[in-house]
Amino acid sequence: MNSYRFIHWKASSPKTVHDFLLHEKKISSGFKRKIKREGLVIVNGRPSPLRKKVNTGDLILVCVPVKAPEVFVPAFYPFDVLYEDEHLLVINKPAPLLTMPGRKEGEPNLAEAVLYYLQQKNQPQSFHAVSRLDRETSGVIIIALHAYAHERLSHYFDQNPGSKTYQALVQGNTGSADEVMTGRIRVKTDSIVTREIHEEGKPARTARKTIEAKEDVSFIELVLHSGRTHQIRVHMQAAGHPLLGDTLYGESSSLINRQALHASRIDFEHPVTMKPMSVSASLPEDFRYALTQAGLTEPYPNDN
Repeated sequence: MNSYRFIHWKASSPKTVHDFLLHEKKISSGFKRKIKREGLVIVNGRPSPLRKKVNTGDLILVCVPVKAPEVFVPAFYPFDVLYEDEHLLVINKPAPLLTMPGRKEGEPNLAEAVLYYLQQKNQPQSFHAVSRLDRETSGVIIIALHAYAHERLSHYFDQNPGSKTYQALVQGNTGSADEVMTGRIRVKTDSIVTREIHEEGKPARTARKTIEAKEDVSFIELVLHSGRTHQIRVHMQAAGHPLLGDTLYGESSSLINRQALHASRIDFEHPVTMKPMSVSASLPEDFRYALTQAGLTEPYPNDN
């Protein structure tokens, strides 16, 4: 039995449903075929073919089929919802929590926690992570609840680098000057996990500014202008200031038992309404503890 998510639009000018979806709402050809094959288009309350012509003000309802991956098993794990509607969830992912199921069966992960959350609300279960956060990284992550939202959000972030802001604690004093790090990143030759800076790597760009610095530790803000795996961690190691607690690119820390990295804000355009949105997540308790123990100033919630 199919479950559906519903997208409501109003036609802005006379044209066929096909042209409205393809040219005005930028639905891909693949997704259009999916709607034609599995979904329904309803105009002014009546099922309609894609070739039907609509007039200004006509109400268009697209019924998007959704289905949870069969291999996922809904399981409770607590998380904070920062924003929610019928098209997407914005979540403050706790650490340590995988975004997707790992190799170890039954290991907690955000995907199955979201499916459980939707199940308890009697909503269609689906999970489309627009991006991923490392297990030990906390903070803002967007989950699209249907394929169209995922498609549009992915396109937005491809076209709008610089939409994701992070905060981190790093070793040493980073000074007061802002910096843009552009080291190219590739997989290290003797590893399948670790990355390194290398001229043969893929282009990467990270903007960094210091919020507050002490002799041994600094509190910094970073903005990603590309999306390489471990990008912040690799760039900060190369800069001589690895993240506190990052045992892959630095060393363990007595202040925090994970890498001190938090996705603090994400700016984006809503995939259906097209309205600009900005969602922030306050620093988690372990990060705030490390800040205060290092003698750094804890920001107010609205400073993130």
